[in-house]
Amino acid sequence: MSRQRSYLISFAAMAFLAVAGCQNAKDPAPQANAAPPQRALVVTSGNAGNVTVFLPTSDPENPIMLCSEGTEVCPDCKAAAIKYFQTGVLDPKCARTGATRSPAFGPTPGFPFRK
Repeated sequence: MSRQRSYLISFAAMAFLAVAGCQNAKDPAPQANAAPPQRALVVTSGNAGNVTVFLPTSDPENPIMLCSEGTEVCPDCKAAAIKYFQTGVLDPKCARTGATRSPAFGPTPGFPFRK
């Protein structure tokens, strides 16, 4: 699978989870006029295909976590998301769970999409 297609699938999953997923209870709901995040961290694990999406917030220690109901969020993956949003450095594999961590980027404003 090409990297561009992988990013597109990641953002589609993120959009789906934003509508149907859970949100960290500590974070308030995003404001209607707030700009959408331009990057995210997608964590996939297990044969069941559990997906958790981390989005940066104004509080660097509390990213928004979008996931299916009942999904347990790995504390190592949350720490990796915090580190990624602060430094841009990402360990692609979780040592605790074996989950795969993938960065996802939103479209650049004004970027023309091709069919």
